[in-house]
Amino acid sequence: MVLTNIPASVGTPRKSKSGRTRQIPRRSTKKSLDNIARFHLQRFATSAHNLRVVLMRSVHKSAQFHQLDINEVETWVDDIIKRFLKSGLLDDYVYARGKAITMMARGSSMVRIRSLLAAKGVSRSVVKKTLIDLFAEDNDIALKAALKFARRRQIGPYRRAFEIERTEEKRELSILARAGFPYGIARQIVYANRNDFTD
Repeated sequence: MVLTNIPASVGTPRKSKSGRTRQIPRRSTKKSLDNIARFHLQRFATSAHNLRVVLMRSVHKSAQFHQLDINEVETWVDDIIKRFLKSGLLDDYVYARGKAITMMARGSSMVRIRSLLAAKGVSRSVVKKTLIDLFAEDNDIALKAALKFARRRQIGPYRRAFEIERTEEKRELSILARAGFPYGIARQIVYANRNDFTD
């Protein structure tokens, strides 16, 4: 399948609606895609699926101005991904673990973490292994994440007025539930005393 070809535009800058001159993208080649992949990995942690999305986005921009065979280009992209996985430059488990640790440190629940990793194309088996390993290292990791979230939202042991009405307790439970925290952890947070946690 050949993507769109607009030879008249090749090599000439074009102006956007705002009047700014936009550079015409270069023709995608196996070498250029390899360079894009390496540059992206130098700047960002990513999954194999997400890197493929980045590369194909570049291909489609190039295809607006150059004739490209999509089947051939997809083969190049697949080869790059396979090669990077084999060499260790790409590792979905390492990516998932790093992302999960960062998100939990910011107060994200396991539900949110699973959702984000799935959106990045990380397989269920890798996500499952990642979370099992993290829980094995620290049984309280989910509670600690909930405490981070509670501190940010000033609820539970971090609320300003400690004596609250039952309706306020329900509101705080709902906040934690919507954030993806299980009911058991939400109750620990909402009904905790100020000195229960030293977080």
